This record gives sequence, C-alpha cells and structure tokens, in this order.
Amino acid sequence: MYGEKFAVDLEKWVCDCRRWELTGIPCSHAVYCISLTGEEPESFVNQCYSKDAYVRVYESAIEPINGPNAWPNSKKDPIHAPKKLKLPGRPKKARRREPDEQISDPKGIKKLSRVGITHMTCSGCHQKGHTIQKRPQRLTKEAEMQHMQAGESNVKAEMAYMQAEESNMQVEMTSILPEVQVTQEEITLPQPNV
Repeated sequence: MYGEKFAVDLEKWVCDCRRWELTGIPCSHAVYCISLTGEEPESFVNQCYSKDAYVRVYESAIEPINGPNAWPNSKKDPIHAPKKLKLPGRPKKARRREPDEQISDPKGIKKLSRVGITHMTCSGCHQKGHTIQKRPQRLTKEAEMQHMQAGESNVKAEMAYMQAEESNMQVEMTSILPEVQVTQEEITLPQPNV
C-alpha cells in the first residue's frame, strides 16, 4: 500500500478511498490530516454513532408481538422445501472454488511426475524405463525390427545370467554340504503290519 495517494477533503468529510463515506468513521488518511490540523478525530465521526442518537432510537418502548398461535391462518398451501434431485453420474468430490481463487492446472489436477521410475519394461524390446506405447521415439519398420532383436538378445542374456546364477547356487550348496554315501543296505524301512 506504500506509494498510494488519496485526496482528503475535511470540509466535505470525504476521502478517495471512500471508507469514510461508507462507514461514517474517518479512515487512516483522514485521521492523519485531522491530526495535522490539531483537531480531535472524534469530532469527525458521523452523529449516528453518538450516545444521544442511540438513546433517541431506543427511548420509545418496543411493544411485544403475538406468537405463531395468534397469527392469522392462510388459505394457501404451506411452503415446503424443494425436492432433492439426484443428478446422473458420479457426484463431484471437489469443493466449489471461489471466483477469485487461482487453480495451478486448468483442469485442477496435479499429476505426479514419473521421474525415477524404472520398473516399467517395454514388451517389444524388454528394456526397462519405457513401455511399448511410450517409446522414446516412433521407429521405422527396419528400426523396429532391430529394436525387437535387441530385446530378444536382452532376454537371452538375462536367461543366461539366471542359469549361471542357479548353477553357482548349486555349486555353493554342494561345497557347503559334506558328501555322504548311503548304500541300500543301510536304509531299512519299517514294514507295515497287515
């Protein structure tokens, strides 16, 4: 608000901000001008705020009124609340915004970014980081075939890696467990009694 200027007329009790005219109480601009003249700001307040005006308004007695039982009956139908209509479709959950509220997105929806998400895999090339619909760029037929072949080689490499990992696990298990040789004679199973 710094730098704004308002014209104040103490004779007409008017300020350009119009607060003094609307409320009847001098605004801050008018109070400053009144203090420069050395007068009291209370003398520039509208007379409706004075004690004399308050007493004049309420000096006559307020008569009591009859209750609803003494009211005259109307011959017309009683007024009811309007019927509630169920609109088609799903009800909106979003609150109604004020006209001056700003929405960041035109639709009012904020989407989360997909930065850092790498768990998606392309079904065409089996590479991580994109899907077949959202490939970085559309490829020509020849480039598409190369893309698919690269994917097949990726799958083959992944399968070979998995098989090598399984064989390493088997080697580790055999090196941990001591070899025990069991003959047929040592194993005797109890026979069921019939």
